[in-house]
Amino acid sequence: MRRLLPFTLLLLAPALAAAQTDDDSLARAHFESGSAYYEQGRYEDAAREFIESYRLSPRPVLLENAARAQERALEFDPAIATLQQLLRDHPDYPQAATIRERITSFERLRDRLQSRGGGDAEPDPADPIEEHAEDSTTSDP
Repeated sequence: MRRLLPFTLLLLAPALAAAQTDDDSLARAHFESGSAYYEQGRYEDAAREFIESYRLSPRPVLLENAARAQERALEFDPAIATLQQLLRDHPDYPQAATIRERITSFERLRDRLQSRGGGDAEPDPADPIEEHAEDSTTSDP
């Protein structure tokens, strides 16, 4: 039986590689859709697409993009949850300190918005979506 395991793994390797390629292609398509939605000001749709891209290709910057879109939609609780997921999933993320600062900022904005009875809390100045990968230079999968 042990002799069959390496042979079985060799047979499965091409299928696993193809599945990974398919996931990467789908992740890229969701990233591009999210980017287009973001540019159109359709922030909820953008966040949804970035999160789906992350599900297929778990790059932390995709969650940053989703949180940025949620912030622009004034959806601070989902943005906070998204950034908390980033920290849970990637505890050694190089920008973890910045992410924690953003969570604190979102909590303040959310609280200000709630104290005004749903008034006009403005998010931070418009940041273009991050186009960074693991090395913070590109976020598309």
